[in-house]
Amino acid sequence: MYTIDFGSETATVVSFPISGAHHVEVSNLTFVLLDSNEQIAEYAESIVTQIDDGPFEITMYEGGELLRTDSIDPSEVSGESGGIELMVSSEVKCVAAVLGVSIVVAALIVNMCGGACAVPYTAPTAAVCAACIGGVATIGAASIAGVMGCLS
Repeated sequence: MYTIDFGSETATVVSFPISGAHHVEVSNLTFVLLDSNEQIAEYAESIVTQIDDGPFEITMYEGGELLRTDSIDPSEVSGESGGIELMVSSEVKCVAAVLGVSIVVAALIVNMCGGACAVPYTAPTAAVCAACIGGVATIGAASIAGVMGCLS
């Protein structure tokens, strides 16, 4: 749980991990509450699973509605695919540097939060982005702003 300023408003972000046999650590349920009216502004659920060394399967819900599903092969973002050095996007490199996480975890964050954080920065859109970022990484508000900078 932490707070973040969205210009004229302050929000409280609360994330709960989702765990299970094949759930990856970044799986979570996150609520963003706007402090001015103490109402839930946004909530999101991100479920990431991996069986054995297979691809990461990502399922995302926003406000209870299925937002999207995706799949990431970890060898394609880690540079382990056939010993060939693969191109990693500047967004992934930026997120990895800001959060101090691996390229694979940064790629998951970019995949999961890139769309939510690429819109103009306003209190409502920032709440959606913060819900995603805050949910997938146990980080403080200062790091959220840094990751938002990587993705915008």
